[in-house]
Amino acid sequence: MALFLVLLLLLLVAAAWAIRTGSNAAPERSSTSDEGAPRSVAEVNRAAMRGETGKWRIEPSDSDRSAPPPIRTGPRGGRYTEAKTRQGRRYRRYF
Repeated sequence: MALFLVLLLLLLVAAAWAIRTGSNAAPERSSTSDEGAPRSVAEVNRAAMRGETGKWRIEPSDSDRSAPPPIRTGPRGGRYTEAKTRQGRRYRRYF
C-alpha cells in the first residue's frame, strides 16, 4: 500500500512538472521593449545581433553630422577628396 502511494505521488509530481514545462508554456522573459511590454530572450538576442542594444544609443541629428568632403577630379580624371593626417599634413584620398 505504501509503495502504491509513493508511485501515485511521483506520478502527480511528474504530471505537474510536464504541465509547467510543456510546449504551451510562455517564453522566457528577460527585459522590456521600448513600449514597456516584456520581450522574449530570442527577441533580445536578435536585437543585439542587429545592433539595437537599447534606448541609450543616441543617433546623431542632421545638424551634428559633419558634411562629407567635396569630391574633386584630378588632372587625369581620377576622383579624390582632400584630407589631413594626424600631424596636419594634407593628402588626397583617391577612390
